[in-house]
Amino acid sequence: MATQLETRTFTQTAEREAELHNAQIKRRYEQLRSTEESQLKESIQSAERDSFAVRNFSSTATIDRPFVQPQAPVYSHTRVESSLFTTETLEKTIARERETTAQQTVTEMPVAVVLPERKAETFAISNFAKAVMVAFATLVVLMLSVIAIHSNALQRQKVKIKRLEEQKQELVEESGEIQARIQEVTSEDYISRWAQANGFSK
Repeated sequence: MATQLETRTFTQTAEREAELHNAQIKRRYEQLRSTEESQLKESIQSAERDSFAVRNFSSTATIDRPFVQPQAPVYSHTRVESSLFTTETLEKTIARERETTAQQTVTEMPVAVVLPERKAETFAISNFAKAVMVAFATLVVLMLSVIAIHSNALQRQKVKIKRLEEQKQELVEESGEIQARIQEVTSEDYISRWAQANGFSK
C-alpha cells in the first residue's frame, strides 16, 4: 500500500512539474509575442508619424515660395535598433520566469492526493439482449425436447412393427403347417387307414 502511495505521489509530482513546465513555456511564448507586437506597433506608429509630418509639411507650404513640381513622397523604413527577439530578451524572460516559478514553488507545497482506485471496466449486456438470449435458448431446448420425444416414439413404433412382423411370420408358418395337416387328413390314404384302424373297413 505504501509503495502504491509513493508511486502515485511520484506520478502526481511528475505530472504537476510537467504542467508547470508547459505553463512556463506558454507564459514565455505569450510574453515574447506581446513584446514583439508592442515593438511592431511602435515601429508602425513611428512610420505613421514620419508620414504625417511629411504630409503636414506639404500642406503648410505658402504661395510665396517658387512653384516646385510635387513629387510622390518616398518612404524609407528606418531600421529599428532594438531587435524583436534576441538571446538577451530570451534570457531575461527565462530568468523572470524562474524567479516567479521559484516563488510559486516555495509558497505551494506539493500535496499528496490519493486518487480513487479505478475499477476494471466491465462490459454489461442490456436487458433486452438478455431476454433475447433466454428466449433463443428456451426455443432451442424446446425444439431439442420435441425432436427427442419424436425420435423415441419412432423407435418404439419400429420395435412394435418388428415384433408384429415376427408374429406374422410365425402365424404364416403355423397356417402352412395347418394347411399341410388339413391336406394330409383329408387325403384318401389317411381316411382308409383311419377307417381300418377304427374298424370301419370291411
